[in-house]
Amino acid sequence: MLLFRYTIRMELITPRLKIREFRADDLEALLEMDMTPLVQQYEPGELTEADIRYRLEGALEWAAENPRKIYKLVITVPPEDRLCGRLTLKFNPAGDDEWMIGWSLHPAHWGNGYATEGARAALRYAFRQLNAHRVTAYCHADNAASRRVMDRLGMQCEGRLRERILLHGRRYDELVYGILAGEFQAEQR
Repeated sequence: MLLFRYTIRMELITPRLKIREFRADDLEALLEMDMTPLVQQYEPGELTEADIRYRLEGALEWAAENPRKIYKLVITVPPEDRLCGRLTLKFNPAGDDEWMIGWSLHPAHWGNGYATEGARAALRYAFRQLNAHRVTAYCHADNAASRRVMDRLGMQCEGRLRERILLHGRRYDELVYGILAGEFQAEQR
């Protein structure tokens, strides 16, 4: 008996962005972005090339899962198809119809609103296609740029997790933000 695995290739188009699945040829741009010190400032430990290769391999494998529990996506600015950032949507098994969202951009693309635009498209997908009831996001308490993105998305700060992050030998607080399906729909009107 032959078994066929049906895989939906995800692609989101916004007024300025194309958000797509990872491909093997994204490695060079991913290495360039993830090994930039400004990108690593809120990441625990310094990422190596092997770490980044492993993450890319994971993204390619997760894209083939059915049903999917993790979406690792590339942000591009057309007409270029080169990675300038990434988005993640991840099912939270501890919640009821809850997903987590995260993003990262190459510093050359900071300040253009791409994180907000891309995350908004991913939230729309989570609420409409994945039937999420709630989406959460976490960030280092000192990461003002991520906090601004979450505020622009209509997410609410739901708490401060004290000394949750171990980063470069020190403990830092982490903030948790959330948005409900009804709140997102009201925000879109």
